[in-house]
Amino acid sequence: MENYKSRIGKSQMRQYMGDLYENPMVVYREYIQNACDAIEDALSMDLLHDRKKTTIVVEIDNFNKTIVIEDKGIGIAKDEIAPRLVDVASSKKVGRAGQYGIGRLNGANYCDQIKYETTAYGECIKSTLVWDVKKAREICNDPDLDPTTEEIIDEVTHLLPTEQEDSAEHYCRVTLVNVNNEILLDKEKVIEYIAQIVPVDYSLDFKDNLLKPSLELGTNSEYKERFKFLWIYKISVNNIPVEKKYASEIESFKFGSMKCFTLIDNKTQEEYAWGWYAMNEEAKQMNDIPVSFIRARHCNYQIGPSTLLSASYPSPVSQAYFIGEIHLVNTNLLPTASRDGIKQNDTKLRFEIILKKFFKELYTLYNKTSKFRSEVVDKIAEANVQIAALTLRVKQEEDASEKAALRDKIKKCKDDREKAEVKSKAYAEFFNETQSWNAAEDVVRSVNKSTIKTYNQKSDVVKKDLQIQALNVEIFKSKLDNPASTAMIGKESGQNNQSLVNGANVDNHSNGESIPQKPKSELDVYINLSSVERKLIKQFYSVINAVDLPQATKDRIKKNLKNKILK
Repeated sequence: MENYKSRIGKSQMRQYMGDLYENPMVVYREYIQNACDAIEDALSMDLLHDRKKTTIVVEIDNFNKTIVIEDKGIGIAKDEIAPRLVDVASSKKVGRAGQYGIGRLNGANYCDQIKYETTAYGECIKSTLVWDVKKAREICNDPDLDPTTEEIIDEVTHLLPTEQEDSAEHYCRVTLVNVNNEILLDKEKVIEYIAQIVPVDYSLDFKDNLLKPSLELGTNSEYKERFKFLWIYKISVNNIPVEKKYASEIESFKFGSMKCFTLIDNKTQEEYAWGWYAMNEEAKQMNDIPVSFIRARHCNYQIGPSTLLSASYPSPVSQAYFIGEIHLVNTNLLPTASRDGIKQNDTKLRFEIILKKFFKELYTLYNKTSKFRSEVVDKIAEANVQIAALTLRVKQEEDASEKAALRDKIKKCKDDREKAEVKSKAYAEFFNETQSWNAAEDVVRSVNKSTIKTYNQKSDVVKKDLQIQALNVEIFKSKLDNPASTAMIGKESGQNNQSLVNGANVDNHSNGESIPQKPKSELDVYINLSSVERKLIKQFYSVINAVDLPQATKDRIKKNLKNKILK
């Protein structure tokens, strides 16, 4: 308007000072985000060569009520102090996580002073800028004062005299003085927050036991480069390195193979996001673990809460079956200024349609996998255990009527097993069509551990060397190729009533007793262990086999080893 000078009132200052966010922990995200951006600038100028080798240091001093966040990024030259640290909402960052220029004041509501100490490469001085945010709050809260936001900033910012510094140094140190919020001073909560929100690395356990093995699978191999180029920074809190909390086993949940995916518009072939997910081996809900749900991330920063994407699932409970990440890569899919959600636009609307379709497929996956466990694998495993246990009792029982009763129970177990085997075909077709046999394998492994292994560890079973063989997912796969139930092969061909029950030979004697035979391989008894454990045991066996000892001695060593490992 002509002859009118606009003004930005003090209410806007409140927004800059943290009123934009409800969670005080966002303070750490904003300052660490600025530190990460500074490291990227240092990399572009060859001041640094590997972002993963430069640690962003967070120091929390409960006694003095101070928080320090320091990076070895590009730093800020003396002539850039005012536009970089005084001006607000004037960021020139593009394609970065921090691109709004308002985050540096986020700690203002929780301390009395924000102090910036910085130097740029080639300068011999350290510059120090102080924001008197306590005074800024007092001005904003005084109803008798009505300054503009610019006037408040000019009044509460002070540039201190420069100090000498090594010209090779480049850094920025932010100090929050006299912190008034106890949550921000809680080291454990801070580590937990940073581990979830900020782009730190995965744990070594997760990488070695879940990520790397999964990337060797054919369906995931193309994603190796994606993980390789994820933005990851080293961050420590009071000298404790911070990592994402993902692991191969969390609390009572052991995770199976993870699967990677890409979300693409099938019509335009436009890519929206990529990511990964995993279920626990038992295909059960996970509500209260630190990494529950599939989370949205941009530039490897988490967007919003862990439940941000819950509305895209067929039902709210569906999200509890998975852990994982969705990394937004479309340039029109950006976080809101508060980073509590995704900006509303046409791209987001299309993304939500694609996401809902994907989550519906995941719903089908966990539903089928869960039923595959309860209706097929559990039933077969429990039947095999009962048959083995009852067979042993028949052999020990002298009373004829009791023997007959036990044989009737054996017959019922066989009938239950056969019903489960008939059901397995439909599930085999599903896992084949969806290329999700890894989920079925995880379930089988879990049942082996909870049912088969538990039985095999019983002292009486170990003493008499009567362990039964673990289930093998390949047997379920074979049923897809041959419509006839595996358990019926022998009966249909008239081969002395001998059947194959999930890889274990079971002789059906005329007295109704079913006796599990020895596994095909001496290493098959370890099938329920992890791949790393099985490889180690295989090495032990190769050493034992290579030693010049009587075969009876070798067998005894292997038996003792088996009993100790499986006990």
